[in-house]
This record gives sequence, C-alpha cells and structure tokens, in this order.
Amino acid sequence: MAFMGETSDVGVAELLSVLARRGHTGRLHINSQGEEVQVILNGGKVTQVSSSHHSLRIGRVLVRMGALKEEELNDAVRQQVSQQGNRPLGQILTGSGYVTQADLARAAEEQATDALSRVFGALSGTFYFTGVEAGKTRPGLVALNAEGIVLEASRRADEIEALRRMMPAEDALFVLERERVPIGGQLPEHEQRVARVLGLGPLTIQDLIAELADDERAVLRAIVGLQERGIVSTRLADHAGEETTLHEVTIAPRKIAELRTLIGTDHHAGPSAGVPAIEQIRAAIPAGTQTVARATRIVRDVVGAFNAGLPLLAFAHFTDGYFRRLGPVADDMLAQLERIADDQVVDEHQTFIDLRDVRTLADGRISGIAVVSLPDDLPTQRVIIFADAGDRLRIDAIVEPGHTRERHTQTTLLRPAALLGVDRPALRRTL
Repeated sequence: MAFMGETSDVGVAELLSVLARRGHTGRLHINSQGEEVQVILNGGKVTQVSSSHHSLRIGRVLVRMGALKEEELNDAVRQQVSQQGNRPLGQILTGSGYVTQADLARAAEEQATDALSRVFGALSGTFYFTGVEAGKTRPGLVALNAEGIVLEASRRADEIEALRRMMPAEDALFVLERERVPIGGQLPEHEQRVARVLGLGPLTIQDLIAELADDERAVLRAIVGLQERGIVSTRLADHAGEETTLHEVTIAPRKIAELRTLIGTDHHAGPSAGVPAIEQIRAAIPAGTQTVARATRIVRDVVGAFNAGLPLLAFAHFTDGYFRRLGPVADDMLAQLERIADDQVVDEHQTFIDLRDVRTLADGRISGIAVVSLPDDLPTQRVIIFADAGDRLRIDAIVEPGHTRERHTQTTLLRPAALLGVDRPALRRTL
C-alpha cells in the first residue's frame, strides 16, 4: 500500500495519528523546506525517525546535550569511515566508551522529537507512505517512547510557531549592539553563543541557525531574549543597499504598563462576568470550519508562548475585558513577566491536544473545549470563550469544571479568571 499528499492538506501529526490507529507498518517520507524526515512504523508504532538536517544527526545531538565531546565525535566518525560505514555510529560511540547506552537512548528520542517538531510546524511540504521494507529496522537502534515523542514534538512545534510570530521578514538581518552586551558572562550560555556569532556580522535567522548548527527553537528563544534587552536589533537592507531598523513583528507582546492600566479596572464586574452560562453554550450553534481553525490557532499560540517563557506574547491573544475583570495583581508579579524564562521546567510545559465542540454563541462570541495536558498527567478540559477582534479571535473568558480546580498548580495554563481573582497566582507562566 502507498499514498502521498500535501502537508498543508493533512498535518503530519494527524497523519501519524491515523497510521497509528490503523496499525500500519512501513515508511513515511516527509519533505519540507529542503529537509527530508523519514519515520519507520511497525504496527502503527514509531520505531525510528531520521532527518537529513545536519544538526539532528545523532552525533550532533549528543554533543548538543553535553554527553559527547567534539573531539570524541570526530574520532568516532573517523572509525566509521575507516570501516567503510559498516557499523552504526551509535555502536562505535558506545563501544569506545564515549557514551552509555542510556545516553544513546536519550539522544535518539531527542533526535526524533526535534525532527518531528520541525515538520509538524512546517507551513508546506509533501509526504508519501509506503509499506515497502515493512518491519525492517537497522541494527543498533534503541527503543523509542513513541507516544511521548509525538506529544513532545507537537508541543515544541507550537512553541516554535509562537516564537516565529515574533520574527520580522525572512530576509531581515539581526545585528549585535556591542555597546549593550554585558561584561563578565552575564548572559545565559545559549544567548552567549548567538551573540558571539552575530559579533562576526549581521545574519538572517536561517543563516544564524545554520551557522550554529543548532535547533531552531533554541536560536529563536535566544534572539527573543537578546532583543528584549536591546542587545540585538533587527535591520533590513533597502533597495539602495543601506540598512533600516525594523520595529514591527507579526504579533506584538503586551506591555507591562498596558496591563497595569487594564487589570482590575472594571470594579462592577465580578471575576465571572463575561462568562456565559452553560445553558447558553449548549444552545449555541456549531461553528464553521474556518472559525474552528482560527480558534484552534489561538489556543496553540497561547500554549506555545507560555511554554517558550513568553507570557506577554501569550497575553496578546486576550481581550482587554479579560484583564479588566481580574482582581488586583501585585506589582512584583507583573514585573516578573518582563524577564524571559531561562530556566524552563519541562514538567511545567503543557501539550495542546485538541479544541472540541466549537460553537457560535448568541452574542457572536465563540466557545470551544480546549484539551491540554501536563507531562505524566491526565488531559484536562476547559471551556474557552473567544471574542472576534477583527484581525483575529482573542480569548475573552475561561471556564472549567469545579472538580478539576483542586488539581491546579500555579504553572497550569489557561486558568479561568475566576480562579485568578481568588488565589492570585503568579501570571508568569499561567492563566
């Protein structure tokens, strides 16, 4: 059996889900933006993922993780060449004592996750699936946590998309403002690496990623952090070959001063104001396909922005009314929002799973049930109310079943306004 199609018509995540449910065995080829990713499935389970992208080769991944030194990788590659490539690099690395089998397993899952996250978030591409070589795998491969890889890849794809929306045009040049670089290694390591490369001259985002041989997510996060502190500026060459500064991004994050002006100003509305009754939601009519797509995109962007440590970008997708209905928020909590999170904790990252039962309410707003999950936790559901802001939908209110509120930590995303008004959790990574 074989079939092919466009990733713009069928997303890679949805395609893998279908293949898994039907228990297919074979090879899925995905081509996107000059990169080829191959996924081997056996009975619907992912057993191997490989990528043509240089930074995602197993040796480079091990170096990036800090489990392998550059000189050790070079030695292993020389051994592989001398043996005419008859032994997998992983076997050589473990046989030489450079890495353990556990290191290799972690790197294989990281390699697979990164490769899938790149094609999950790709705007265009092609795929074809074939059952040829069904069930065959190369020796030396480690077992993969397939379900965890697919969920994590989906989460990273949303995070990358949120970061991309803060970037200017593709041909924009990022320039290091040398006089603003702090002295004494005060920058996080990933930002130092980006600053060192830009110190050699301006680069586009794609050239910067290629130069660092790093994953896109890490570079985008570093650029955002450096831009926030004015260490990196953005310029674009005009027709005369001169450079002009760019000031706009696709979606601008909220400003702290703006939030201070908005929060708690609607004193006559309780925290639940703006939230429709459940009877009103049930009486609403099903929304059209385009509306469902718009609402789904917003939830993905919000989850991705929080996972990337960019709460002010996430808040750009909320209405002013949402913040006006909040109770008082301490200044120190608001101040925390201005600092890019460098210490992201994976256990606090949420994965967007689905937006279900999207409906159009009588007042013109949209409702939908968002399903998200924390690592190693059961999915949770919340009703999201969207208002049409013209250019896009924005979140106007959030409702959740009472029995799930006891399970919340301060890191849970998409927290309803009513709960914020009661326990005043930090707004840094949570709603």
